[in-house]
Amino acid sequence: MDGGLVPSSGMTRRSFALWSTFSVCSLAGASGCLGDSDVAEKDRSAHRCPSWPKSSASPGAPVWPVPFTGLRESLSLTNTWLFGAGTDRAVWLRDARSGRLRWRTPVGKGGSPDKDSQPHYPQLVVAKGQVLFGGGTGDPTGEVVALCAADGKEMWRRTLPGMQVSEIARSGDVAVAATQKSVFGLSASTGEILWQTEVFQGRMIEVHGETFILVHGNGDPFGAMGLDRKTGKVIWSENIRGANSVEFRVAGNLVHVIGSRGTYEEMGGMTVPVGVPGEVRTLSTKSNRVQWTQTLQPLDADSSLVGDSFLYLPSGDRLLALHSDTGKMAWSIPLPEPEAPTVMVLHDGLLIVNFTIPIDGAHPVLGLDAKTGKERWRLKAESTYELISGPPGAVLANAGSKVVAIDTTVGEVIWSAPMKGAVQIIAGDVAYAGNMEELTAYDITTGDLFYG
Repeated sequence: MDGGLVPSSGMTRRSFALWSTFSVCSLAGASGCLGDSDVAEKDRSAHRCPSWPKSSASPGAPVWPVPFTGLRESLSLTNTWLFGAGTDRAVWLRDARSGRLRWRTPVGKGGSPDKDSQPHYPQLVVAKGQVLFGGGTGDPTGEVVALCAADGKEMWRRTLPGMQVSEIARSGDVAVAATQKSVFGLSASTGEILWQTEVFQGRMIEVHGETFILVHGNGDPFGAMGLDRKTGKVIWSENIRGANSVEFRVAGNLVHVIGSRGTYEEMGGMTVPVGVPGEVRTLSTKSNRVQWTQTLQPLDADSSLVGDSFLYLPSGDRLLALHSDTGKMAWSIPLPEPEAPTVMVLHDGLLIVNFTIPIDGAHPVLGLDAKTGKERWRLKAESTYELISGPPGAVLANAGSKVVAIDTTVGEVIWSAPMKGAVQIIAGDVAYAGNMEELTAYDITTGDLFYG
C-alpha cells in the first residue's frame, strides 16, 4: 500500500471493471493501406496492401511478457492490434490481448553507428492500414518507411536530406517528417516528396484539421507555427522573444503558445538558473491571429495543460487556471514553493495534481474541481507520480518500481502493485508496462498479471 492508505471499496472496483470492454488509448482507422505506385529511387513496385487482419494471429493463452526495447512513442494500439518497434529497428504486430506475434519486419540497420552513438528509439504512426516508421530519438538514417499494417510488407521507403528525422505524423493522404532544417510533406501512398518547408528544429508535430502544428527554432530563439497540410505553406508563426523553451497546447479552435524564460545569476559564488516572466499567446485557428497575450511570472511550459475551457499552468508560486478564450484568471492555488515542478492530468471533471516538492514529508496528490479549483480530496503519496488517465473513476500513477491506481471519486488507493516498468499504454481492461527490455500486460482492475 502507499503510505499506509487502505484501498477503496469493492463498489469502486466493480465500477472500474464495467469499462473493461472499451479502449482508452486507441487510434482510429479501419480501411486498407493505400498505394500501388512505383518508388523510382528504389526501382520496385509499392506493395498492394490488404485490409486489417480479421482475427488473432493464433488463439491460446497470453504469452506476456514480450520483447520490447522502445519508448512510449514506439507503441501504437489500433482496434485489437498492438504495433511496436525497438532499438533493433524491427516493427511487429501482436494481438493486443494475447501478445501473440502476427508478423515482424526488420527495416534495416540504419547506417553504422559507432559504440558511442545513442540507440535509436523509433516513432510509429498507424493510420488507414499503414504503419509509418521513422524519427524518434537517435535516428541514424534520415529515413521514413511505410509498412502494410496487415502483413508487415514494405510499401515504400524515403530517405530525406538532413541526415536525421526527429518526428513523423500523418493527416489524411499526407505524411510529414521533420529534420534538423526542414519539414517534408510526403505522399502516404508512395512516399513521394510533395513539399518542403524550411523549419529549423521542428518538433512536437500535431495534426489539427488541415494544419500541422509544431514547435520550431526559427526565431529568437523559439516559437510555434502552423503549416498547411497539402502545400506546406506557413499559415501562421509566432515567436516568443527571449524564450528558453516553447510548448503549445491545442483545444478546439485555440492554440496556446507558451514560452518559458530564464537567466543565470551569481549566488554564493555559484551560477544558478533563475526564472523570469514568461509569456502565453493564444491564437485562433479560425482567423490565424493572436486572440490574447499574457505575461506571467516564471512559467513551467512543459507542465501546462488545456481542457474544460481552461488553460492550467504553474506560474511563479501559484498554479493558475486561465479562461481559454480570454486569458483572464479563473482561479489559482499556491504551489509548495516557487516554480515547483508539477504533474497534472484531467480526468472525470477533476484536475489531478501531483507536486514534486514534498510537503510534511509526503508528495501530495490533489483532486481539484477543474472549473473552480476547489479541493475535492488529497492523497499523501510516497513519491512523485507520473499520472495517466484510466477508465472512468480511476487514474494510474507510475511510481518507481510500482504502479498505483487511484479512485478519482474519493482520492483513495484502489491497488498498488509492482510492475516490470512504467505503464506505457492502456486499452480497456489491460495496462501495458515496459522496462526497455520487455512489455508486460496487467489487469487494470487489480494490478495483477493479465491472463486473458
